[in-house]
Amino acid sequence: MSYCVNCGVELAETEKKCPLCDTEVINPHSPWKEPEDPPFPTNYEVAKPVNRGKVATFIAILLLIPIFVTMLSNLIANGKISWSLYVVGALTLVFVAFLFPMYFRKFHTALFIFIDYLALFGYLALIQFLAGGRWLITIGLPLCIASCGFTWLFFALFRHPKRTTILVRIAILLFSLGVYSMVIELTLCEHFGTPFMLQWSYYVLIPCATLSLALLYLDSRKDVKEALRKRTFLK
Repeated sequence: MSYCVNCGVELAETEKKCPLCDTEVINPHSPWKEPEDPPFPTNYEVAKPVNRGKVATFIAILLLIPIFVTMLSNLIANGKISWSLYVVGALTLVFVAFLFPMYFRKFHTALFIFIDYLALFGYLALIQFLAGGRWLITIGLPLCIASCGFTWLFFALFRHPKRTTILVRIAILLFSLGVYSMVIELTLCEHFGTPFMLQWSYYVLIPCATLSLALLYLDSRKDVKEALRKRTFLK
């Protein structure tokens, strides 16, 4: 039994170099001989990366099956294509949100968020076309824009964590959530013609704003941040 002269690790008889510090093994009483059966494989194959585009195409082809079955059932039962378009629109949203980004090597956050909400707006337009009504422009469009902005802000805050502390990011996100709830209520007031008065959104806005201010205050206290960092390992 041999030991490394540099780090003292126990060495097997088949070791030519120390596996820990890469120091050459020299034992005059037991010269190294190449083992008949090496302890580690000498030939190995590196797994090729999966082609995400082909996977997305395969899943998209599978999605065509429920689309075809649903449209065929609708055509047989009603003699025309009507309610099956809801399924077509929903599965199209699934493709845009989850499969479309797989065709790109790099995740383009702003572009994909914009495309997702554009597809959502198109699906809402389809619903209005099939079900009737005049709510797409007064409700659907403002809420899609607000939701798109809130989603983009979420990804922007947590995509580059070194720019701001975790407390500041959470504070901004909470305050934005309160503003987002206010936008929803004001949009509904505009659509239904009711006075512009906050009736329920301030229940979300006030706690979110209060927590945001509290987090910003904690972020300004170096002693508190250091204690939180030690307990939660957050930066």
